Amino acid sequence: MLARDRIGREIKPPDRYGYADLIAIALIVASEVLEDEPTSVKVALASKEKDKWQFAMEEGMKSLYDNNT
Repeated sequence: MLARDRIGREIKPPDRYGYADLIAIALIVASEVLEDEPTSVKVALASKEKDKWQFAMEEGMKSLYDNNT
């Protein structure tokens, strides 16, 4: 019998990473991101945590500058 004549086995994704599980995880993460983070700099600087957002933006810009990016 030639290899081309053999019936191939069925390939199944592992049970631990089912499609429904991946979708559920993605939806949970998306909802957390949408609820917690401002949608613009203007919104961030108008929030009650504006000092934290300002610091994070300054650190981000410093990192870009330090890495010449």
